Amino acid sequence: MPSITQSTAPCHVPADAAGEVLLGVDTHKDVHTAAIVTVLGTELDSRSFPTTAEGYRQLVAWARSFGVLRRAGVECTGSYGAALARHLRAEGIEVTEVIEPQLVKKRQRRLTGVDVLSLSAKGLTHEEISAHLAEVYGAEVSKQTITTITDTVMEGMAEWQARPLDRVYPVVFVDAINVKIRDGKVANRPIYVAMAVTVEGTRDILGIWAGDGGEGAKHWLQVFTELKNRGVEDVLMLVCDGLKRLPDAVETVWPRTVVQTCIVHLMRNSIRYCARQNWDKVAKDLKPVYTAPSEAAATERFLEFSEKWGAKYPAVIKLWSDAWAEMVPFLSFDVEIRKVICSTNAIEQRPYPQGREGS
Repeated sequence: MPSITQSTAPCHVPADAAGEVLLGVDTHKDVHTAAIVTVLGTELDSRSFPTTAEGYRQLVAWARSFGVLRRAGVECTGSYGAALARHLRAEGIEVTEVIEPQLVKKRQRRLTGVDVLSLSAKGLTHEEISAHLAEVYGAEVSKQTITTITDTVMEGMAEWQARPLDRVYPVVFVDAINVKIRDGKVANRPIYVAMAVTVEGTRDILGIWAGDGGEGAKHWLQVFTELKNRGVEDVLMLVCDGLKRLPDAVETVWPRTVVQTCIVHLMRNSIRYCARQNWDKVAKDLKPVYTAPSEAAATERFLEFSEKWGAKYPAVIKLWSDAWAEMVPFLSFDVEIRKVICSTNAIEQRPYPQGREGS
């Protein structure tokens, strides 16, 4: 069987023929990844080989092409690396176990660098996580242990979600993103996110809420009320996707807050009303509107756009006219600030850490 090769070195760099080299092997079920280094620790090459007798012979021949091979470090010599270890010893090579399988201890969240929580977040069942850890790391981790780990983290999440917040936030972004969630079965569900810029200039995820897909402005009113109950007395500007009646929900909780419609969402919604061949033309003609130096200039550019496209796409004109009051607030700021407050894209690009991070 031919070997599977994947070299990380730019070229084959043999050691001195009389010099000793060391072999290290990361073992898996179907493929072993080997690295060859000098006795001083300089990596010469790395390559992958199939877990077959022929693959073992190719691995040894490849390693010996770099110099004298007397010692090898092999992962999991009692499981996936057992056959390779026997072959190396038969070749007169001293084999040392370099990584011993480590079981997840009580309340432990990580196993040799693998985050059990990340596997769960990707939608794997506890049985699948257990099988993955056994296959890759040779570690036996019960489903009950994994359940204990995830349950402990859920308790921490509940505490984080209820933590006190600052009294005032200059800007709050709100949006819903669709993610795959396993709840009996894997399905797309909306996740509602509120992210703020603090007075210190850092970004803070205020909360994350899972929905069923039918939520609207009424749901956001509940979210805003919860944020106020957690200590948020005022928000200077709230950036949203243009959901109908959402400004009313904001005004109910924070009467003096300025609502800014996400320009990216507004552009996406505009393009939906246009024929594909006109997408680029319409987008180009709308750009002078939302990049105008002032609200007055934006009004002039919009009138020009309306004269050109109004007859063909009246729905686009109505969309912008209805959203005008929530579209123009950011035009009062400098260009650099506009870039920050003109869209909710920052939410879509976030990994949603449980805490605060510098912007």
